[in-house]
Amino acid sequence: MNPGTLDRRIDIQCQQAGTPLLTASGAPILTASGAPLATTAQDPYGEPVYSWVSRFIAWARRIESKGIEAERNQREGGRQPVTFRIRYRSGVSIEDRVLYDGQAYDITSTSEIGRRHMLDLHCTLNTNPGNPSI
Repeated sequence: MNPGTLDRRIDIQCQQAGTPLLTASGAPILTASGAPLATTAQDPYGEPVYSWVSRFIAWARRIESKGIEAERNQREGGRQPVTFRIRYRSGVSIEDRVLYDGQAYDITSTSEIGRRHMLDLHCTLNTNPGNPSI
């Protein structure tokens, strides 16, 4: 793989149940034991509120796929699958998401290219208003 084709910067994010509180300068606020102080936000039902945090930034190649149009609940809708190819990184799963160009993409599957050489992240654009893109 020519590394010159990895010309897009993407952010791989994961969900976390509470984010660290930060000072105005961006430094984490620490407890007396030295652990970062985190929010413990809960929804009205007492469940933790999850937020997206960055795992790592990667250089990627964006590969467009054919779009899919379907009728669901008497409404037409379309999906544009996109594949992001990155250098191999262990631990990336379908529970993560890709943030690219201000839009969030849900990872639907991953596939290893070669023997831990490259990794394809097969994604679809997140259009769910209950799960905001940023």
